[in-house]
Amino acid sequence: MRKDIFDLAGYASDIGFTVVLGTNGVLLREAEAKRMRQSGIQGASISLDSVDAARHDAFRRLPGSWDAAVRAPASDLLLLLWNRRGPEALQVFGDEQLLADWQAPRPA
Repeated sequence: MRKDIFDLAGYASDIGFTVVLGTNGVLLREAEAKRMRQSGIQGASISLDSVDAARHDAFRRLPGSWDAAVRAPASDLLLLLWNRRGPEALQVFGDEQLLADWQAPRPA
């Protein structure tokens, strides 16, 4: 990860971009989620390679990575967990108001 990722996110947010971060979620914990939110990152997308933990871990070649991804903290961020199965496999975690704000139409 870039050492200046939070500075870049803050700049993008300051000039009006909606900032989200793609991650495997393995290292995403409460402290990182708070720092992301403070820097203007509004959400994180965590890709699951399978809805089956063993298949996901085998694909990632990282035992425990599925569990780490699905337990990523959601208190400060909107987290989207998705895979190639599409919307039926989509799970949304996080504050309902944050989700509503994120889905709201943006002014032109």
